[in-house]
Amino acid sequence: MLAKDSGKKKVINDNELNIILSWLKNHNSQNIYIENRNCKGYYFFVNSISDMHKDIKDIINIVRNRIIENEGLILEDTVENPVELGDILINMPPGTKLHKHKDLNKKGTIQIRYNVLLQKPEKGGDAVYSGRRIDCDTGCYILCRSGLDYHAGKLIEGNLDRLLISYGFLIKEENIKNYPHLFMDVIKDKNSIKLKTQQLIDLEDKKMRLS
Repeated sequence: MLAKDSGKKKVINDNELNIILSWLKNHNSQNIYIENRNCKGYYFFVNSISDMHKDIKDIINIVRNRIIENEGLILEDTVENPVELGDILINMPPGTKLHKHKDLNKKGTIQIRYNVLLQKPEKGGDAVYSGRRIDCDTGCYILCRSGLDYHAGKLIEGNLDRLLISYGFLIKEENIKNYPHLFMDVIKDKNSIKLKTQQLIDLEDKKMRLS
């Protein structure tokens, strides 16, 4: 499920964006990145940024909190910032593309991500979620239900890398009903299964009464 304004809701101001881009360009050594061999891109976890760069971490956390507020997320409904998930800075160089995949969900949860575009490539790189291409503007974000929906990215062309921050959350399954704007299809499906189950129980009860 994608809101009509996906990729068009700005969540980071120009000053914050320029500070992060400047920092990334000064720390672009691939030695600090982990290679994603599936798509030949690079990433590193925000938590691995040293305390020397507290101002960068602060901006990243400020943006995270804006998304939480915008999306109405209640942290008690989530498994908050688990080590195996975390928030990630991603660098996709020209000539790479995100492979089609679906992420694993931790038991009892559904993984979602909000991807904030920091730098748009000259051509390509568009996100494709559930077969739908989304044109995201710089400084804006897209919801990716990474544990439910297949997602991928178009080939990046030109001279600019695609840079983004990916904020991860694990929503507890019992709490998805609190987020119809994120999970209406799942909620409807669960309700349908419950209704069918109840109908079968009622039918069996009726047969027992008649026998």
